[in-house]
Amino acid sequence: MPRALLVIIAVIAMAVTAAMRPADAQTTFAPAAALLEHFALHAQGPQDRSRMATLIYSYCNGVLTALPRNTPSEDRWVQEELRSGNLDRALRAGSTAEYARFQLVSRFSRCASASVVLSKTAAPLQPTLEAVSWMRLSIAFSGWESDHPKRLGLVTYDAKAGWIDPYKFLLLPSSIHIFTSRAAVEALGYSVD
Repeated sequence: MPRALLVIIAVIAMAVTAAMRPADAQTTFAPAAALLEHFALHAQGPQDRSRMATLIYSYCNGVLTALPRNTPSEDRWVQEELRSGNLDRALRAGSTAEYARFQLVSRFSRCASASVVLSKTAAPLQPTLEAVSWMRLSIAFSGWESDHPKRLGLVTYDAKAGWIDPYKFLLLPSSIHIFTSRAAVEALGYSVD
């Protein structure tokens, strides 16, 4: 996807998000707002990728601290149901709040782990290692399902206020997936434009 198109998508998404609710209901989680702004102003180069990694780490780590958690027994139950070999049990488990919490914590944990490698490295990474790290980060949000945050009440819809999504779950995970895939290509010295 050309860079100009990505910038346009990010700017439109920010404008739509802002317009969906009145100004007094705009309580965006600060790391989410910083990441949205970065995506809108996306530039190329290693310094930009380093800044993006730091912002993604801040976002994912911040979300992790706010996410509701399963008990260890609830996590075991979800894993047992998914591994049972019984499609009905797996599908039933997949529609529960326990599964939604399990998935969100798993995805944001992978995001924090992968982005910390990119954001905390003092020296530039070797290009192949950097590209692999970006792809690990991208994979954390591959196939993102915004139903999980909705199921847990982290994203709600109000007829007057519109979508209430302080963590930007409806936009950011998919944007992270796109921008980090692009960063992997750029780390190898190529352009996707």
